[in-house]
Amino acid sequence: MTNAGCRLLLDPTPLRDDPREARIVARGVAGIATLLPACAELGVRMIACEAGLKAEGLVAAPLATGVEVAGIATFLSAVGDGQIVTL
Repeated sequence: MTNAGCRLLLDPTPLRDDPREARIVARGVAGIATLLPACAELGVRMIACEAGLKAEGLVAAPLATGVEVAGIATFLSAVGDGQIVTL
């Protein structure tokens, strides 16, 4: 994730208490509180963009367990021919 999306990977993520998140869950859609642990359980590799963290002033902020900090070259190498999902 990059820039403002990096906030999703903070520990704790501020999006868990976001009013929009509550509306999504009320509509029967899985929210961040459900999706992040599910990703960890499935072994999803989560990479926070180093430049994005700097741009948002989050370099010293605590990240969720298992989140890597890397640049675009690492990200593209990890993806290879796979599918990319960004937030």
